[in-house]
Amino acid sequence: MSRRCLATSLKGLQLGAQFHSRRNATNHFDQCRYQSSPRILPYFTKSSTQLNGVTRLQKRYRTKLSSQSPNVESENDSGKRQSFPKKGHVKKRNGHIGKRHSYEFSSINDQSTFDMFASCLPGLEPYLNNELLSLAISPHPTPGGVYFKATSVDQILQCHLHLGTASHLFLRTGPPFRALGMEELCLKVSRLKFWKQYIKMDGGFETGALPNLDIRVTSSKSRLFHTKGIAERVERGIWNSLGLNGQDIMDKKLANTTISAVKKQHVNNATIKLLVRIHRNEVEISVDTSSTPLHRRGYRLEGGKAPLREDLAFALLYSSQYQGGGLLDPFCGSGTIVIEGAAMAFGLPPGRLRQAPMLGSRLGSENKWKSLISTSIDNANENIERQRGDPTAKLIVGTDRNKGAIAAALGNAERAGVLDLVKLEHQAISAVDWFENPTNAPSRVLVATNPPFGRRVSSKNKGTEKPLLPLYQTLGHKVGNLQGTVDFSILAQDTNLARKTAIRNLSLNFASKHGGLNVFILGAKDIALRNDK
Repeated sequence: MSRRCLATSLKGLQLGAQFHSRRNATNHFDQCRYQSSPRILPYFTKSSTQLNGVTRLQKRYRTKLSSQSPNVESENDSGKRQSFPKKGHVKKRNGHIGKRHSYEFSSINDQSTFDMFASCLPGLEPYLNNELLSLAISPHPTPGGVYFKATSVDQILQCHLHLGTASHLFLRTGPPFRALGMEELCLKVSRLKFWKQYIKMDGGFETGALPNLDIRVTSSKSRLFHTKGIAERVERGIWNSLGLNGQDIMDKKLANTTISAVKKQHVNNATIKLLVRIHRNEVEISVDTSSTPLHRRGYRLEGGKAPLREDLAFALLYSSQYQGGGLLDPFCGSGTIVIEGAAMAFGLPPGRLRQAPMLGSRLGSENKWKSLISTSIDNANENIERQRGDPTAKLIVGTDRNKGAIAAALGNAERAGVLDLVKLEHQAISAVDWFENPTNAPSRVLVATNPPFGRRVSSKNKGTEKPLLPLYQTLGHKVGNLQGTVDFSILAQDTNLARKTAIRNLSLNFASKHGGLNVFILGAKDIALRNDK
């Protein structure tokens, strides 16, 4: 290489290093400015040769944030008209205009439709979709949940009462909007009409009587990344939209920094839970309409080792098309599968023990919630009374070799109101009555179980399948000896280990998450033991 070429290459490397250094300084300045400043800062006193690019960045955003809102135009320093993206559209990097979201949003002011999103565990979307169809709702499934429009408040309450696979029900406050700065976010939140239409304002507000706002924030690939700062601006914007001085309220909250003072302030007030999601500077705000996740039914106050989530147990039975009849769980633990099966068999809604949703809002009604629960239970009373009158006809059975787990299952079944409908016994799998005497079992049985898979509970031989192999082989042998029509459903972390049960035609129903692990629900219809040599 000649000396001239070498000198040119070195000079190019130096220029490239200077360019990246300036760009990083620009990005750092831009982030700090948007996170902390209430308005765009004035020009730097340093020369443009020292900062290079920072001055251009300030010129680009010199106008006040109060004038930067969708569907408006503002005048920049050069005198040209600056257009902003239209509502429902966002300008992509390649210069084309694309739809921000394919789902059409409606205002709560209409009171005829409400934009909802029901979230669920991965893999449960098809079953949640079918549940909504059974409630005469048109769903739009997407990974992680289902979008739908509720036509009335009663329909929202019906979803809270009857959905068994949903984790949360979110009410959208409106379409997503773009925000690049903290004060821009606060301003656009305060302009939403949703807050006046949703938050109850009867009797006026005093500082000590304000509803408690529980705001959770997630941010990715956005200029706004400080979650506490985002939550602060959103809360201030909500108070401003209600005609209050949001800054004074936030200052008084900061003054009462002790935990006891905060709890005393909101001890008698409802809590409104908000979820703020920011992705690529697009802000989406939703209201969690339930006080606790929907999978927490309210009966499982006692749990054994590695308990199964209620919504996952419901999905396990739902995927097996269980609608009543014989049900056996030889590894019942705290009784989740047995209790969920009894509720499904006799028509007891999953949310019957839960608190009324949307309390503290204009849509919440505790009397209406209690009326819905009473009507649903009255419809199931006929079957329940028939079952209670014949103790020998208990077709839902759960067994476990752990005495403490059976005691917990009995307490949970009593709280769920199904203690008289199920049979819970302290037995090992080898001593289960239906396995030892197949003639005592009903003509149609579903064996649905969550056997141990050696990951969530510590084991001396962790990571090996040999200690559990005899257990799975025994399960398959016992199930294969049952007579009549026998269906089988198992939740397993290792599909190869589940197939060691030697159940014929064992296929995957769905895959999900459980305790931070990937789990698989496998099932088979009209099973028989394989005769492989």
